[in-house]
Amino acid sequence: MPDQDITSLLLDALGERIDDPAAIRLAEALGKKPFKNATPSNSFFIGNRKLGIEVGAEMQLTKRSYFPPRKEGRTWVTWVSRAFIYPNYRGSLPAGFDWQMDDAALSSRFSRRIEGALEEVRFTLPPPREGLQAKVTLDSDGR
Repeated sequence: MPDQDITSLLLDALGERIDDPAAIRLAEALGKKPFKNATPSNSFFIGNRKLGIEVGAEMQLTKRSYFPPRKEGRTWVTWVSRAFIYPNYRGSLPAGFDWQMDDAALSSRFSRRIEGALEEVRFTLPPPREGLQAKVTLDSDGR
């Protein structure tokens, strides 16, 4: 699967429960076992460094449609909630984005803001589909 673009699998799985077929297909494409349930004190991540992707699942999301957190039996309902892609990711990237862009190039194309106590520089990219967000965080070296 390393030659296959897994972007469509990723977009299908984001926002879905971990037992949804889309989430299971994503885990299989990454060469991992299916997601495990999260708890109030931790979330669950799977990733594949060779493919340049890491995907997280949480039981508590800040979107109204996922609130309040709920249990089914003794386990928390867990959702595929976020993905981190890295420069070796070979899948589709948002329109207008390239890994080689620096602060000036990103600022000319996307909305720039500084967030958090660490004052991370972030840019808002076009959403990959309705209900999702795409952000880029600059590294300490400005890339």
